[in-house]
Amino acid sequence: MSKAKNAPAPLASESQSANDRKSGSAKLIVTAVCLLVACLCLWANNKMSTKIQESSALYENTKAVAEASLQHSFPDTGNKEAALVGELLATAETNLATAPQSVFEQAREASRLCDADIASAVAEYAAAQKRASVKTEMASRPGMVGRFVIPSCGIDVATISSPADTAQAQAIVDAADSAAYIPWGDCVLIADHNHQGFRGLTGARAGTSAQFLMGDTIENLVCLSAFNGKNERSTLTDNIGTPVSYPGAYITYTCLDNAYNVRICIWVPA
Repeated sequence: MSKAKNAPAPLASESQSANDRKSGSAKLIVTAVCLLVACLCLWANNKMSTKIQESSALYENTKAVAEASLQHSFPDTGNKEAALVGELLATAETNLATAPQSVFEQAREASRLCDADIASAVAEYAAAQKRASVKTEMASRPGMVGRFVIPSCGIDVATISSPADTAQAQAIVDAADSAAYIPWGDCVLIADHNHQGFRGLTGARAGTSAQFLMGDTIENLVCLSAFNGKNERSTLTDNIGTPVSYPGAYITYTCLDNAYNVRICIWVPA
């Protein structure tokens, strides 16, 4: 900046074209500085190493354009405007080269938090849309409790309230997109055919995530255990005959090779 202040003033006898050239030079300086600031801002806010590399390349391109413009507009390298812009470019290049690693880390962390906020907002919007859709469906299907969803297994089935071991329960299970929702002591049984709503249930394992969408609410669930068992009509058992039950759980089951051999999964709040 001191070079600009100490540079000799233009001669009083310069022509109008020289004045126009000075005005154009000032505009070029402003343009070059604006481009430089834009590059620095983009560089400082990059969140990924690939983006940082792109920003550096953009900076280099901008610098090259600015320097080419200076050489074209100021063939006399002693010109005070050319010296000023050249000094600004050199300072910016030094700052880029010596920036501490913390700048990159802070930019990445800020971007990560921003991405997390966006993802959360998108997920909440999608959940709200799904709740509204299920609520509308429940209003048009008598006895519907909600939809049981296991994303990783491709399961998304309506659950219909039913008493246990009745012709009504069988009719519910036999219908398409319809699983029987059966209160059973201190837990709830949910049953469907393995070729309909519970196709893919054998893919559930301990730790698999599920959701029970019930109109205004969504209950997030996790699989506590998954195993093959028996349907003894009056109860479900594991393969050694122990009755299956878990307080507060949803217990889904479906037939394997016949109605007696079943796949059982126990779901609890996540």
